[in-house]
Amino acid sequence: MSCCNIIVNHFFIQFSMKFCFVFILIFSSFLSLTGQYVTTYDPQKEYNGYYKGKPESYYRDLAKKASKVKSAGILLTTAGTTGVITGALVISSATGPDSDEKEKTGAIILLSGAILMDVGIPLWIYGGIKKRNNLNAADLAVKNHTTSLYLAPVQSGIGLVCRF
Repeated sequence: MSCCNIIVNHFFIQFSMKFCFVFILIFSSFLSLTGQYVTTYDPQKEYNGYYKGKPESYYRDLAKKASKVKSAGILLTTAGTTGVITGALVISSATGPDSDEKEKTGAIILLSGAILMDVGIPLWIYGGIKKRNNLNAADLAVKNHTTSLYLAPVQSGIGLVCRF
């Protein structure tokens, strides 16, 4: 047997399933958090990148969709946190003759909760950033919206034209 196999076998023999599941939970949460890319507020990019000259209602609709994504992320994160806590409690209370079944059930609940959290957190962040950017673009669309009154050629000659 290789050295790595000996270490892994020793690790799983020495520690109970409870510690293994806690390690997996922490490791999976660490992977999900380190893989996130969080943008910083950059006003120059906001004005040049998100506002594309479309009407305010376009950006408000995008912000509404992003708000739904953010809400879904909050819901998944909350459900995942509840699952992790419930799974940990079921695992820690596993005693008696059917403790193996309780540990397996707790492990399934705990891992399901961790997966829900790993999906919910990025959706929450993405939806929040997207919502803020689109609301800022909508505000800029209102600010750039001008009403003008001027003379211009029309069918019968020159006329007063109002643009809004």
